[in-house]
Amino acid sequence: MKKVFLLLRVLSLALAMPGFVWAQAPTGSISGFVADVTGARIRAARVVVISEETGLKRPVPTSGAGEFVVAALLPGLYEVTADAEGFKQLVREAIVEAGSTTDVSLVMQVGPSTESVTVESASPQIQYESHEVNGRITRLQIQDLPVNGRNYLEFIKLEPGAQPPVKTTANRILMPLLGSPVGNNGSATRITVDGGSVMEVGNGGSALGFSQEAVQEFQVSTVNMDLSAVAAASGAVNVATRSGTNDLHGSGFFFFRDHHLAAYPALHRNPFNPDPFFQRRQFGGSIGGPLHRDRAFFFGSFERLDQRGVISTEFLSPDFAALSGIYPSPTYVNQINARSDILLNQSHSLFVRYSHEGNFSYAPFGNLYPSTWPRQTDWTDQSILGLTSQLGPHVGNDLRLSYFFVSFAQHAPELRDCPTCLGIGAPLITVEDQLSIGLSSFNAILGDATT
Repeated sequence: MKKVFLLLRVLSLALAMPGFVWAQAPTGSISGFVADVTGARIRAARVVVISEETGLKRPVPTSGAGEFVVAALLPGLYEVTADAEGFKQLVREAIVEAGSTTDVSLVMQVGPSTESVTVESASPQIQYESHEVNGRITRLQIQDLPVNGRNYLEFIKLEPGAQPPVKTTANRILMPLLGSPVGNNGSATRITVDGGSVMEVGNGGSALGFSQEAVQEFQVSTVNMDLSAVAAASGAVNVATRSGTNDLHGSGFFFFRDHHLAAYPALHRNPFNPDPFFQRRQFGGSIGGPLHRDRAFFFGSFERLDQRGVISTEFLSPDFAALSGIYPSPTYVNQINARSDILLNQSHSLFVRYSHEGNFSYAPFGNLYPSTWPRQTDWTDQSILGLTSQLGPHVGNDLRLSYFFVSFAQHAPELRDCPTCLGIGAPLITVEDQLSIGLSSFNAILGDATT
């Protein structure tokens, strides 16, 4: 039995105007003005925005009002330089975050252009012109804060109004947000990665997981999202993945936990199994760097979860109490991510990314006997291409083409899954609504959807 979702999304062109950025875009922007010490605006000043990580250069002239905007910038650290005839060169650092605009006001001093003045860096501030309620989880938080299971979406709990993610059927993750007008269970919270949706069609919830190593940062919008959040009836999570830089960098990790460090999985210890086995191993790594300095970059990551746990099943009826016990429930997950960025010229940049998650689990739906538990396999892919263009001093394009594929299958358990279980391979048998053994009705789920 197989359930397949095919999704081909073409995200429309976004016009970036001064002081405005798409809230659901995985990029940010820098805007501001250039003036002299008296406050008079300087027309036709030359402003250049340079990425300190990739060397990307975006030159723009100021308008008649002395204003400028550089849109569709990847999150990171940038250097903003302003030059004008009769004024000293001005240099200022700026931090760009996903879904936000960083205001950079440049006040130039009279003097020879061969001299340079450096001022303090600028970072995104409170957006007074917007009534949207949102927050951001930065790369530093994702990298340094501990989280059980290494699911990056767990960090959403750092934001007010956000509840812990809930894992449900078909490997979907729901993101409940307090005060949501619809979808209080989190199924209506929209999750996009690099501008492409990873929501399962029809049922809702995120169907694709990413390694913490692959996530740069993400934005959480809970109230009054911008119209660019598209079909977000509850809230929106906007994720930006990591890209390579001019420096070769990498990481590796191995996390181990076993039953000696875990609590007993039942209320009372089973005398026949007083110390049930549990083991979790998570390992992987990432690597990124230049393919051609200041022009082309790569980044890739891999993560493997190997968890062999147990679940306690207890029957209160004395007639079936002997069937109560501790049963194995393994989970295996592979996550792969590969991305390449190319700076075509000063006005156009391109990226392509492929992400995959494969999952196997043997787990119950409710307090059922293990011979009714399904064996579930999931296969999820996303391929996305992005083209960012600075078409003029005040106009930019951000084009996204995303292909999203989800497939999951449920099968009856096999003898190797639970050698001591009663009813493996037998038809479904129910005794007075107190005990069910054999093939469960969950295994008969079948459906297809295409959008």
